Amino acid sequence: MTDLTKLNFQPEYVTGSFHNPQHMMRLALQNSILYRRASGYFSSSVFNLFKEETLNFAKFGGKIHLMCSPVMSPDDLEQISLGYEAKSLITKNLMENVSDLADDLSKRQELSFLATLIHTSVLDIKLIFFEAGKGIFHDKSGYFKDCKGNLLSFMGSANESSNAFSGEGNFERISVFSSWRDTDARRCKSTETYVDNLWEGNIRGLGVFDFPDVAKEFLVQFSKQNLNGLDQVIGTAKKKRKELMLHQSLALENWRSSGKRGILKHATGSGKTITAVGAIKEHINQGMPVLVLVPSKLLLEQWYEAINQEIEEVLILRCGGGHVNWKKTQNLRQMFYTVTDGDLGGIVIAINDTASSSNFLNSLVNLKNTLLVVDEAHALGSSKNSHLMLKDFGFRLGLSATPERYRDEEGTEKLFNFFNGVIQPEVTLLDALKSGRLVPYDYYPILTELTAEEEADWVKITNKIINYIRARDINTQKIKSDKVLSSMLINRSRIAKKARSKVDAVVNTLSHFFLDGQHWLVYCEDSSQLYEINDKLISLGINPLIYVSEMSGSPKDELEAFSSQGGVLLSIRCLDEGVDIPKISHAIIAASSQNPRQFIQRRGRVLRKAEGKLSAVIYDCIVVPCDTSNESKFDGLILSEATRSIQFARTARNAAASESTLRKILINIGSDPDELILEIDGDSEND
Repeated sequence: MTDLTKLNFQPEYVTGSFHNPQHMMRLALQNSILYRRASGYFSSSVFNLFKEETLNFAKFGGKIHLMCSPVMSPDDLEQISLGYEAKSLITKNLMENVSDLADDLSKRQELSFLATLIHTSVLDIKLIFFEAGKGIFHDKSGYFKDCKGNLLSFMGSANESSNAFSGEGNFERISVFSSWRDTDARRCKSTETYVDNLWEGNIRGLGVFDFPDVAKEFLVQFSKQNLNGLDQVIGTAKKKRKELMLHQSLALENWRSSGKRGILKHATGSGKTITAVGAIKEHINQGMPVLVLVPSKLLLEQWYEAINQEIEEVLILRCGGGHVNWKKTQNLRQMFYTVTDGDLGGIVIAINDTASSSNFLNSLVNLKNTLLVVDEAHALGSSKNSHLMLKDFGFRLGLSATPERYRDEEGTEKLFNFFNGVIQPEVTLLDALKSGRLVPYDYYPILTELTAEEEADWVKITNKIINYIRARDINTQKIKSDKVLSSMLINRSRIAKKARSKVDAVVNTLSHFFLDGQHWLVYCEDSSQLYEINDKLISLGINPLIYVSEMSGSPKDELEAFSSQGGVLLSIRCLDEGVDIPKISHAIIAASSQNPRQFIQRRGRVLRKAEGKLSAVIYDCIVVPCDTSNESKFDGLILSEATRSIQFARTARNAAASESTLRKILINIGSDPDELILEIDGDSEND
């Protein structure tokens, strides 16, 4: 917990904008010790949005003081105006509402959370009514106070309910004032005084009384003994089994019809893992074994957790990533036996490198009854992993948003033949965006120019490539197989990927737009670029987290810290495949890539849905030459950068603006954007 002055609160929060009311609530709750609030309406559903933040706030000794208007009918208001005892009438109505809530089994966890907060004296509620009985209390204002006495006050249209803060209900606008800002201090203090007077019952014309004891006594039966009991409430909600959506059920049906072989070509966020778990359930229920292959240790652990959450009491053996029990005599071999008497088949999860070892391969038995599930299936087509496709697994399911291997037609063909092609329906990123399975995003191309030295190196290598191709009459089909030519192409592409201007572009973007509490991911090309960015950010007072596969310590801890606390995460390509951090709200792509799979995956990582996340922002470093006198030498670079940028722009929320920015960049370097777009679209159709 920090004090409120360390956070960059906006003067206004509006539903649907980058600065939405829910973001303000999360930041303030996590860094305050008092939340005092007047609301025309209160619903315990609001805690569904902020359960973890509220529980942490409570465990740090925080108090919530809520004042709200009780629900009253026109007849109730009429009786109050005629002099009937308001407290008795309101208490009667309140008890009816609480009883209705208790009778709704789907609201039991919500009720338990509310009851525990009241029982442990974290939450104190007062009811306010208009003494004249002609209307209701309808004000919406309040403040947060931190441990140092700093205040953040607010007023606006939002009631204390999930509809107000979820972003999927009402449209709300909230103005915010900070006591530590001279321009806000008077307004902030005025709100504090007003809200405190409300709490003390000092506002003329308003009746205020405590939450009735009879209601507290009724609620205590639903309360946990202490705040620690709420950990279980939150945990139980997270373990709810996931039901398959229509596209997932249809994909499984078509996979069965294809002899239980095929590739799910589904975009990030479409639920490939859960679809595969559905296939795994069916298979192990028949007593038969499953082998799941993954490219990394992190994905191994994610699959282990996903299967445990969806399937109870199943035997799982992890192989690789520090898990070595599989090497003991017969342990791995026994997992592949078919079992009887209604027992579940075993599940083996292995990292590709481990599964490629002779020790592992020699332990594979009963392949005709084994279901092979391969996450990020394109990796199986590499020369290192392809010998796994020599094994005759009876049932096969590949998962990949982009199963086609970049510039590797032979590897792609082997992969598709092994899995027997792609299962319908395919789910594109645009499909996932339209269906709401991914959040919408804004895309901003950033001009990054090569230096004179980098341009000279690019031209020098380009001339060598041209002379080499001419001397050997190499066609496009032979480029990949020619190791000398491939090496030259890789060395040239690194000039753009490591362009020095990218470092300043990243640092400038973060210094202008990063706010505390946000989750920013920076895709770096290599460790030298990463640490140069890191050093410059530290000098500006921004302390990034770092995730690289070869780092010492615990990479998982870095990811968990980033996920829970927010901030800036610098990473190399190890986040391209499968790592799941849905809270990422902003990304800067400093690692340019001509490989469609890489930039599609990078975009997908940022667009995953998360609680409270309504949209995302992507900044993309577009590398172009500064000197256009040798423009033809840079045709390949310009085309590849424009291809990526146009694909990003076309599915963005600000498509017109981002494409306009790209056009200006191309025109400034002497390129015709219309010709480039025609060429890009033509290549897409040929694909």
